[in-house]
Amino acid sequence: MKRTLIATLLLAFAVGTAWGQGNVQTKTNVEYAVHDGVSLVGDLYSPTSGGPHAAMLFIHGGGFARGSKAGYGNTWGPYLAARGYVVFAIDYRLSKPNQTTWPQALLDCKAGLQRIK
Repeated sequence: MKRTLIATLLLAFAVGTAWGQGNVQTKTNVEYAVHDGVSLVGDLYSPTSGGPHAAMLFIHGGGFARGSKAGYGNTWGPYLAARGYVVFAIDYRLSKPNQTTWPQALLDCKAGLQRIK
């Protein structure tokens, strides 16, 4: 019973996500800044309809050590763009062992915000 309910909810979400994606323009790996020689990129999801649209910056979690913008490509990016929002999902420089990225990761996120202004 529980598995059937979960499967039904997942199917409903998938259908709902795919329903409005025909009016979405997707641009992947849009360069939004170059910091310390590293090209920073994001994926831009926008409605194809004209007019001003509210914009959202999506910054993945992962404690500045892991994660990726890719998680938004089949879910929130197209879903919200089909409903009239512009979504810019970015990647930022991740920390490596014995190397901190503070405040560099924060500055990367700030540059993403400046890109959508």
